[in-house]
Amino acid sequence: MSQVQSGILPEHCRAAIWIEANVKGEVDALRAASKTFADKLATFEAKFPDAHLGAVVALVTTPGAL
Repeated sequence: MSQVQSGILPEHCRAAIWIEANVKGEVDALRAASKTFADKLATFEAKFPDAHLGAVVALVTTPGAL
């Protein structure tokens, strides 16, 4: 990725994990993985309500990448 843009994290966040990847062509796999991620986050939010868990996911399209 050639351009970095910050995500907006909730004020209460104490820690974060950043993952950067180049995805070429596997758009359906990215959609499925994004849904899995959202489902797992919801599971953890329900299991640990006092943890105030959250996530920021940002995607960018590079011209000619898909």
